[in-house]
Amino acid sequence: MIREILFKAILIVGLILLTILQTLSIPGQFRYLAQTEPINAYLRWPLTIFGMIAVLMLQLILVSLWKLIREIHTDRPFNPRSLKFLTYIFRSLITLVAIFSGGTLWVLSRADDPGMPFVLILITGFTTLISFIVYEIKQLFARNVAKPDSPAFD
Repeated sequence: MIREILFKAILIVGLILLTILQTLSIPGQFRYLAQTEPINAYLRWPLTIFGMIAVLMLQLILVSLWKLIREIHTDRPFNPRSLKFLTYIFRSLITLVAIFSGGTLWVLSRADDPGMPFVLILITGFTTLISFIVYEIKQLFARNVAKPDSPAFD
């Protein structure tokens, strides 16, 4: 019970921070970029849109985790609703991988310093790894939803 409350408190703090990032930080950062570096002003709206989509996917992941934790703490954690929330998490992660991959390829085509491409490659690789793990968990849930009389972990 304490772990569930602590986990939900962490999720609430994460959602608050992501909302601040979405409403204040990202738009202001790219507005500032357009003002201080007029040569890169054309990047303002594409970066803002991709940043907003990425934050939205992270928010969807946090809300789905909240609902998944609630489903897991019921008597029957392997049900179609849990599978639905895992599907939302997986699709959000795949969207993030697509955004990070596109950004990484774009930065690699223009980079003169290896620092930023390396960081983006690490973020993309880590997000891809998490996506594979969530996919395997989703398959485990799907197998147990399909066979409700089987034990939870074979």
